[in-house]
Order: sequence, then structure tokens, then C-alpha cells
Amino acid sequence: MERLRRCGIKRLLKVWLGFSIGMVFSFTLLVNEMAIQFTGSKHRFSTTALEVSNWYNSDRNFCGGHYTGYGHTFFKLKSTIFDPKKNVFTIPCNEWMFLHRPYTYWFNGKYAPARYSKSLTFNKGHDLRNILKDENITIVVYREYPHNFYHAMTQWYNIFVLSNLFSFSMKRVNILLLDTGPVVHIDEQWKLLFQQVIKADEIDTPMYFKEAIFNIPGHESPMFYFDLVKLPFIEDFSNYVLQTFDIKGKQSFDCKKITITLVLRRDYYMHPGVSSEKRIAERKFKNEDELLATLRSEFPGHTVQTLIAEEMSLPEQLSLTSNTDILIGMHGCVLTQILFLPKHAMVLEMYPVFWNVQRFFSSISRWRNIKHEYWQNSENRYEFANHYTYVPTSVIDEFAQRARKHFVCN
Repeated sequence: MERLRRCGIKRLLKVWLGFSIGMVFSFTLLVNEMAIQFTGSKHRFSTTALEVSNWYNSDRNFCGGHYTGYGHTFFKLKSTIFDPKKNVFTIPCNEWMFLHRPYTYWFNGKYAPARYSKSLTFNKGHDLRNILKDENITIVVYREYPHNFYHAMTQWYNIFVLSNLFSFSMKRVNILLLDTGPVVHIDEQWKLLFQQVIKADEIDTPMYFKEAIFNIPGHESPMFYFDLVKLPFIEDFSNYVLQTFDIKGKQSFDCKKITITLVLRRDYYMHPGVSSEKRIAERKFKNEDELLATLRSEFPGHTVQTLIAEEMSLPEQLSLTSNTDILIGMHGCVLTQILFLPKHAMVLEMYPVFWNVQRFFSSISRWRNIKHEYWQNSENRYEFANHYTYVPTSVIDEFAQRARKHFVCN
């Protein structure tokens, strides 16, 4: 009888202990979820000042320094092995992660880092036999929209921020792209800026990385903090990209030699060589020739040119924009190149009737002290099939008048 009583007490204790641990673990996950929801709200982007060094200084170490989290925004792994088949990163760890068994660390961070940490596991040590080794600094990137140039630019800018915080050269680091899928047209542009670009789905065997820094996620980029008075390192980043491609932009303005660039959008292959179907580009001009003729009439003797990103390499595009005084185009990712306009430039951003006015490019213009205007169509009769918008020539005439006043040119 006494033996049965003892067994019953032990069983109750086990149940109670399991329940208590479960409640604590559930509470931990709830706190993490609340933190993710709170920091993922729009409120975090309403700040007007941002000191990125605070992220770097707010570090937290685990596993003898093999894991370091920085300000719940990005993190670094030392001596990590990536298994592409299991989609898992492993680091040596002798610590007992009490609430995180079976050895999976729940990263209490923001929107995208949670994706990274799902693939993070721990072991007691590595067996490095027959494993490819990368002794360089590697930046691990998950691209939310691999085909979009604006989102690529936020990732490049984020890496530039890290290069300042960790004191490394962007040209000497490797990139590991975690997103999977066929080749997109922007893949080639990544290869122009970094030492080596590796795609996770192109690796067949486990790979060892001496130091892997998980990039600030695209949607966590300071470029999404539209209310910032200043964007950290914006001019340094602009100059670095131009210098990388050996491009020297226009340094001064001359009323006698104005360059006007009209951005034209074309349907394109999102996955070149894989898909035979073109992606229909939105927000296109219905009357391109008429707009170009109007610009030449308003600016006689000056240079009026077009930029068609789908038909040009990135260096060719940057060569045009960095020497452009007036940039005109429909809202679209190519306008991200406002980052590389001369400081005296002026921008006219256009929208169809069905598209909400957004702050991506007006914010970049404000950070660079560039004059930005926008026009939005208000009449349905000017909208046509396949996302074409007719822009009345009077819009160009009126803008040209304001441009001449802005530049103080007769």
C-alpha cells in the first residue's frame, strides 16, 4: 500500500513538473510572439532618428560566443555548418538550453529573423571531414522579393550598414542566398557587387562557414523608416556603389546642359531562360512618343533620353541616372536609382488612378535633399488595358515650368 502511495506521488510530481515546464515554455513563446507582433507593427517605423550603432552595441551571446544577437535585428554565427538538404545551420554548444529543447533556439526578434532561426540547431562539436569550408565572412540573406530591384537595394544597403559596423569590405565578402527558386534577372547584379554569391539550393553537400552574419532583413531596413530625418550612410552608400562600377556622376549643374531621363517600363521575363511567359509590367505610359516630344519642346537643345531597365545592364543604368538632372517615371522599382542622382536633381513620380501614393521614393529624395514631385491620374478615361496610363502633355508642360524656376534657368 505504501509502495502504491509513493508511486502515485511520483506520478503526480511528474505530471506537475511537466505541466509547470509546459506553462513556462508556453508563456515564453507567448512573450516571444507578443514581442514579434509589437516590434512588427507600424509603430517601429515612425521614429525620426535612428542610431544603427545601438543595434551593434546591444549584443547578446550564447554558446560560448558561437551565437551573437544584435539588437533583435541581425545576428552572427561562428563555426557554423549549413546542411542544404535539411535546411539547417548547426553551431557547437555545450550550454543546456532549458526551455529550447530539442536544441532549437527561438529568436525573440522581429518579423524576418524568426524565419532564419527556424533553421538553427545545436550540437556538441563539428566533424569537419569531407566538408567544404569558407573561411571568409559570409553574409546570409533571405530575399523576400528576389526579382524586385528596390528590395535588392534595401538588402545591399543593409549589408553596407553591417560593413560599417563590423569593418569589412563588401567586395571581399561572400553572400549565401537562402531563398530558393529559379534564376531571376537581378541575380547577375548581386554578382557584380560581392566576391562570391552562393544560392542555397545550388549546394549539394554541407558547408562550413567560419563566420556567418545574418543580414538585417529587407523589411527591417532603415530604408523603410520613412519618417527618418536622415538615413544613416546614405551618401557613403551611393558613392560606394558608383565607385564600384567606376562611374563618376555629374558634380555640378549647368543651365545650358540639362539632361532629362524618362523611365519607360517593359514587360519582362521574371525567370530568364526558365519561363517563356513574360510578366506584365504595371504602370506603363500609353503615350511615350508624345511625352518625349513634349519634353524636347520644353527643353530645346538639351538632352532628352530614356531608361529601359529591362534592356540595360546595371552599370549602364547607373551611368544614365548619375548624370541626370531631371528624372521622370511611373512609380516603380527603377526609381530607387534616385539614390544615385546628382544632389541638385529633380524628380517627377507618376501614378495611375488605381495605385496608392507611396513614400518609398519621396523619402529617398528627402534624405538626399532632392526636389521630388508627384502626379496622379484622376480620370478613368486615361487608363487602358494591360496597365497603360495616358499622361496629358499639360502635366509635362506645367512641370517643366516649375523645373526651370527650381533650377533658376531661363
